Amino acid sequence: MAISASPAVRLNPSVTKTPTPQNYLDLSQMNYFRNELPAFISKTIQGRYGSQQLDTFMERKGLKLPLASDVATWMEEDRLTQLATGVTRVADVFTLADHTFRVGEILTAFDSTGAVLKKGRISAVTSTTFTAICGNGAGWGTLGTTALVCYTGTSEFTKGSAGMQESLNTTYQQFTARPSIVKEMVSDNRTNLTQDSWITVTSPDGTKGNLWYDVNKNGCEARFRNAREKAHFDSEDWTGDLLTAGYKGREGLLASMEQGNIYSGLVSTLTDAEGMVDRLEKQGQLSNNTIFCNTALAFGFDRFLASTNVAGQAYGMFDNEDNMKLNLSFNGFKLSTYNFNYTGLRILQDPLGHGARAGVTKINGFMIPDASQSVKDVLTGKMAQRPMLHSFYRAKGSENRDYEMVVRDWAKGTSLTDTVTTEFQSECATALIGRNNTILFKSA
Repeated sequence: MAISASPAVRLNPSVTKTPTPQNYLDLSQMNYFRNELPAFISKTIQGRYGSQQLDTFMERKGLKLPLASDVATWMEEDRLTQLATGVTRVADVFTLADHTFRVGEILTAFDSTGAVLKKGRISAVTSTTFTAICGNGAGWGTLGTTALVCYTGTSEFTKGSAGMQESLNTTYQQFTARPSIVKEMVSDNRTNLTQDSWITVTSPDGTKGNLWYDVNKNGCEARFRNAREKAHFDSEDWTGDLLTAGYKGREGLLASMEQGNIYSGLVSTLTDAEGMVDRLEKQGQLSNNTIFCNTALAFGFDRFLASTNVAGQAYGMFDNEDNMKLNLSFNGFKLSTYNFNYTGLRILQDPLGHGARAGVTKINGFMIPDASQSVKDVLTGKMAQRPMLHSFYRAKGSENRDYEMVVRDWAKGTSLTDTVTTEFQSECATALIGRNNTILFKSA
């Protein structure tokens, strides 16, 4: 059995570009010989599909910082030592362009299968080669000559010898976050403000009014908040004609995570979860992580955790009492030394956005470590602690462009037309630090 596809889900917008007088009953529609006023069960406008507002993710997480510049830039440190792959060997000479190995370091070398592993000490280097004396009496002979993997981690010197003769320069990778401007507006003619509407409306903040103008304004603000939220997730740096036209865009969260770890499909088995942990082991070893997911990804986690129950245990028994309903879902799990909590995120389930996407480009969720990172601010030259995910909003002194609103009204001399116009705007950027420690879950 399956849920019926009828009635179909309505995806038509409730908003139109129709002039606001059409939002009222026309006199020709009224018949005074009949009772035209319906008997309302509740004199409020019901949210047929809920509020349709997306969660204000950054605000709820307290991840907002002021920015007094057109761009935020920072540096992240690369690895301390090198793992060399694709190394070739002739006798004692190993070849790899631009390696960082030095004389005196102890070399560990093994073939691609891991069947043969040998160690030795590096005795000479050039920019493309390093010569190593094998520490095993049989020499390097059984190691093979191609597709070798090498690394160092310690060194050894004889008594009275000189020390390390080459210095390594710590390198950084530079990242930037640039804000973009999001705007929205609503305009009503002032005549409509003097006309009673035919229904009492309650705005999202609980206040009541009798004007359709209030509905328009509240709907406009909801669309603005959604647009502001979507910019954090879906923005991209523009190229091509749009860049030529003067629009730069900005790197949103999902675009940043495309540069990190990508997981294809759902995590639905223990093997899937172990593969995820294995990648995190190589990338940063941050043990506490939160996964924000759509319903499909949450189903995958629930089925995976349910399948781990042993015979004789009740499904969901871990947190259920005798007198409560059966809990068929979980909040997270611990595997090896890694903790994973998962929770739904409305923007990924929005039927008018990400929820409508399909195929390999569909985003099922993303994972962010619950940690802060120490990064170098290239503007100040100082190290700073930053949440791994946060947003910047343009602000300096009394000017704060995070959430701005202006009202232009003819009665107040701020509009040349007989209208009241409300405009919203925001200028924000999204920053993701340590994107190699994140996971973006996409459909298979």
